[in-house]
Amino acid sequence: MIIKLYIVITLVLYFVFNNKNKMLGLLLFLSVVNIIVTDLFKHFRIDTFFNNNIYVLAHNLLWILLLQKQSLNPKLSTSIIWGFLFFNCFSLFYSSIFKEFNFNAFILGALIYTTLFVFESYSNLKKENLSFFISNNYILLFAPILFFLGMSFMLGFRSKSVTGTVLFGEVKLYTFVNYFVNIIYYSLINIYIYKERKKYAK
Repeated sequence: MIIKLYIVITLVLYFVFNNKNKMLGLLLFLSVVNIIVTDLFKHFRIDTFFNNNIYVLAHNLLWILLLQKQSLNPKLSTSIIWGFLFFNCFSLFYSSIFKEFNFNAFILGALIYTTLFVFESYSNLKKENLSFFISNNYILLFAPILFFLGMSFMLGFRSKSVTGTVLFGEVKLYTFVNYFVNIIYYSLINIYIYKERKKYAK
């Protein structure tokens, strides 16, 4: 519940601070819509696999597109995006998106984004473009890294005996990782939104 509220607050701050990044706005809007749809489906005892599978595809694709805007090699990133879309269409066609969560789609999207991010960081470092690393855009692009890594780590096990491991009290490993990476994820987005507001206020 706390994470859901934090996501809604992040979307509100996006509009309050009149952020100009429309792709980020779409990403946050889709996150809130998916939360609402998921809660409604659960209330009426409807499976949530379909909407979550579509959301994961849109979420990961939007992040890859955001990173592409900063790309030093747009042709390479464009080819990877088409490959990602082809894989997801193929995967969704041969799996039951109504009856199971598409783990591979999330993990592949996370792997692609993380790899491209590391490549872009290395390329800018090699070119001694240090302004890239201190820019507000870098904060935004770094925002989903721990989320992608943490959730891929959890989903990769596909074992409730591992993700259900109790760490302390009644807190399970999956719950702890989920809260930890999401708080960092949306906190960095909020920092980006706030700093953008200060930049345009000057």
